[in-house]
Amino acid sequence: MYSNFWTRQILLVLLLLAGSPALARSWMPGYNFRKKITIDQSKVSGTASLLNFPVLIVLEDAELRYIGNCEGRLQNSRGLDISFAATNAPQLPLAFQLDHYDAVNGKLVCWVNIQELFTGSNPGHNEIYLYYGSTYIHDPFTLSARATWPASYQQVWHLNLDAAPSISRSANHGPEMSMTGSPGTGPANFPAAHIGNGLLLNGSTDGMAAAADTNTTVCITAWIKMDHRGTEQVILASDTTAGGYVIKVNAQGNLVFETKNAEGFRSATTAEVLAVNTWYNLVCIFIKGIRRIYINGVYKAGGGSNGVKLGRSGTLSIGKSKQNGSYFKGTIDELRIQNVERNVDWISTEYRNQANPASFISVAAEEVNPANVQVVNEFTGAAGTEDWSDEGNWSLGALPAQNAQVIIKGGKKTKLLAPAVTMINQLNLEPGARLHLQSGLEVNCAASIAANAAVVLEDGARLTFKYDVLNHGRIGLNKDHGSLVFRGGHALQTLSGTGLVTVSRLEVELASATHTLLLQSPLNVGKQVQLIRGTLNSNGNLSLLADTSNYGAALMPVTGPGNTQLTGDVHVQHFVKGNFAAPSTARGWCLLAAPVYRSELNGQPQNNFAAIQASVFVTGTGGTLNGFDASPNNGGTIYTHDQSLPGSLSQKYKAIPNMDVSIPSGKGFYLFSRGSRNIPDAYLHQIQTPPFSNPGPYTITYTGKLYTGDLTVNLFNRNSGGEGDGFNLLGNPYASAIRWAALQKQNVSPFIWVFNTQNNAYQVTDDPDYIIPSGTGFFVRVNSGNASGSLSFQESAKYTGTTVPAAQMALRESRRAEETTSRLKIQLYAAGLTDSYTLIFSSKGNDGINDADAGKIGEGYLSIAGIAGNGTKLSIDERAIDSLRKEVCLYLKGWASGNYTLNLKASLKPNEEIVLADRYLGINKHLTEPESNCHFFIDTAIPASYGQQRFAILYRELPEVKQQDTETDKNIVVYPNPFKEWLYLKSARLTYKNLKVLIRDITGRVVWSSVLPILDAGIPVQQYCGQLVKGVYFLQLLNPKNNKVEAVFKVLRN
Repeated sequence: MYSNFWTRQILLVLLLLAGSPALARSWMPGYNFRKKITIDQSKVSGTASLLNFPVLIVLEDAELRYIGNCEGRLQNSRGLDISFAATNAPQLPLAFQLDHYDAVNGKLVCWVNIQELFTGSNPGHNEIYLYYGSTYIHDPFTLSARATWPASYQQVWHLNLDAAPSISRSANHGPEMSMTGSPGTGPANFPAAHIGNGLLLNGSTDGMAAAADTNTTVCITAWIKMDHRGTEQVILASDTTAGGYVIKVNAQGNLVFETKNAEGFRSATTAEVLAVNTWYNLVCIFIKGIRRIYINGVYKAGGGSNGVKLGRSGTLSIGKSKQNGSYFKGTIDELRIQNVERNVDWISTEYRNQANPASFISVAAEEVNPANVQVVNEFTGAAGTEDWSDEGNWSLGALPAQNAQVIIKGGKKTKLLAPAVTMINQLNLEPGARLHLQSGLEVNCAASIAANAAVVLEDGARLTFKYDVLNHGRIGLNKDHGSLVFRGGHALQTLSGTGLVTVSRLEVELASATHTLLLQSPLNVGKQVQLIRGTLNSNGNLSLLADTSNYGAALMPVTGPGNTQLTGDVHVQHFVKGNFAAPSTARGWCLLAAPVYRSELNGQPQNNFAAIQASVFVTGTGGTLNGFDASPNNGGTIYTHDQSLPGSLSQKYKAIPNMDVSIPSGKGFYLFSRGSRNIPDAYLHQIQTPPFSNPGPYTITYTGKLYTGDLTVNLFNRNSGGEGDGFNLLGNPYASAIRWAALQKQNVSPFIWVFNTQNNAYQVTDDPDYIIPSGTGFFVRVNSGNASGSLSFQESAKYTGTTVPAAQMALRESRRAEETTSRLKIQLYAAGLTDSYTLIFSSKGNDGINDADAGKIGEGYLSIAGIAGNGTKLSIDERAIDSLRKEVCLYLKGWASGNYTLNLKASLKPNEEIVLADRYLGINKHLTEPESNCHFFIDTAIPASYGQQRFAILYRELPEVKQQDTETDKNIVVYPNPFKEWLYLKSARLTYKNLKVLIRDITGRVVWSSVLPILDAGIPVQQYCGQLVKGVYFLQLLNPKNNKVEAVFKVLRN
């Protein structure tokens, strides 16, 4: 295989040598590539050669794109590693000047001085070489570059922006001859024009100025494009009181060339009327009193008196008169002033060259310097396997080296399984090729994926691109698999093409913070976007996906201000659940927030409701007149929340008045969701004809910019003692989930209220580990007695996991880190629905209602709460620990008669007792285990079976009692003795497992028994024996391993 490869390479070099005599003769030193350019001699007018003619060369070629130094072509991002030479002297550089370079598209705009430009009737050939790919750098402003313009060119301006704010340098002189913009002009005045960039003027205030033109013979050329007619517009003026000239378009659209001397103004005016939005090439000549005007290479007007000289000119004014009037509205390009007369052959040739430079030349195929033959290794699958590591599958008979250009041949499939990272220079997949990547692959240079080709990233795969990617196929395929890394080393790295990228994770780690990754084709991310260094310009092509498996792809914390940023619009999906089983329906309310912003107001990011209306029907007062969807009742479906209003939390909702409303980032909104409007017959089943449908799941796609950095939201409290006081509706402003505990709060309670759409009710938690998903709204409350507060969202609060755990969404029990607290978490379950209540006993607690309690807001299909002394329902209920027995009434609601379950999780101290009292059945359940369930039946026809009449929690703190050891020579002790309801067993030194506890009466009959799963040394175990009647008993402990009696105690039940 090696011999075949090198045979092909040697043949390639020999063919190049045989087919290109110039290559065989000589090559300009230091350049790797060249193209022969032939000027069409039929486009050169006249019979005599044109000497020292600056020819415009415009080339747009993929081989001239800058893609780093990987391919050995252009090495400079500004296209400066180029040169020109005549084919008959291929080693000698011609004078040339680079005007413009488009690195992305490989477009060069150059002016090359052709010492003798042959006409069609001449025997010579107009052939030159373009050389490129070098370490030599061209400077457009050096003396050698300025030599492109013969001495007869007094001034040449390409009208590029060469220095801020609006300076265009002279192309043939030093900086002292630069053109300078008037106040208010800047980069926006130098857009793309006819040749490279040009000068855009607004017709009212814009203009430029330059040093005086002192010539008495002038040949002035320019390209212009007017944006309007009807007023006089000056293109160029040098007039003074005694001389000079003015080139302008009069109000009727005729071109006027005025010259001035001591006798006054003389002018020539064309009969032709110039059209707007059309490029024209103008030539105005004054020599020995004669004026001539050419338009597009054709003589149009002239006249004058022979021998009359031009009066002395003054400074130049471009785009306005010297009297600061007659402003030009349009674009001017390639302005030049010469001090010689140019004949019609020169003028017409120049026009043909500049009007259509592509037709003026022809370009031959690329020639390669023999010293720079690139190594190509093709995957052919010749070994009959798909294994990348099988050398027989490669055209070189060896695996690709680090500097190899890898080609996966069309229709071939290969799998890269190597555990280590594989590095190559270039990657090209031909049509139908597939690369399955299960490990790491780094592509140092350009990558190209053809149509119907794919790079498949398996779970754990990592694909790194360091230069541009042209993707007409697929990369990734699965949103849950694979990482895509961009680590470009040049100023601009691009992802382009008609294909699609779908990956789990996107990383941007460019070589410099000043570098940019530009997305020019779609890129979908399923889990995470990590910005490490450089700018990611999403350009409207980045989508953060969401579906049932997680709560949306997230932008990870952005750290190090100035080191990285994200610009451009991003599409962020938010998944809305649906198809709820009865009694629930997905047609109902939800709390949402926009994870993007679309505008700013006083520096505050804002978002509108366009994404919502694109996903669901939005109705409201005034109907379609206010931008809402048509509806029989025009009921509001989007509400904001206003704490300043009186009443309960629900009474503070305000329907938006129209669809032009925007709300600040960090604020939430209340949406009545009827389901997706984009399904068949949606209007019929959701608005027009009841009974309305139970919606299925759907996705809201927000489009806008992603907010990064910290954001503080000011909070308010009506502070009137009302039920709804202090509640503020907020929203997660990030395209990322956030941790509740990590948000900075001032005068804010520790609780967060969220809305459970399936149970159609609010739930509350103070769990510091609670995760707030992206796109979610929630309520917080300002503490009583405070008129205001604040909550700060911070980058450091972003949750860095890949999914929001289901347990987080179930609202776990509160976690107050106080050693003096005990807690009981009760969850009510039925038919997949749940609601919770947390009872906390604290030495700092208060049996009244204060900021340590979280009120119950509304009721869903099922509901549970504690009842405070004044009848208020609480979701989190803190009570005092004292010597008194506590009784806390529970409120329970079910939507229908049926079976329900209470799950009780207790975290108690050994001397605490909690009992669940079922008053309806007359049963007390002592909670002796950390977790237990109580199954019960609700009969909606019997009020005593639900509501606040059925269950209560009984709590008391047992007095500490002295341990009494009835067997002083044993390891195990029992206390208290006598006892009433509870007995405690404790081992002094040893640990026992599965001890059997038997209590016998005085006849020896077993009247009570249990099994201790574990009895650790020093840790007492509580046993409830309250069912025993008063009397004397014997407690016996049996070890099941050997049926040995470990201890026997005589105990007394009082």
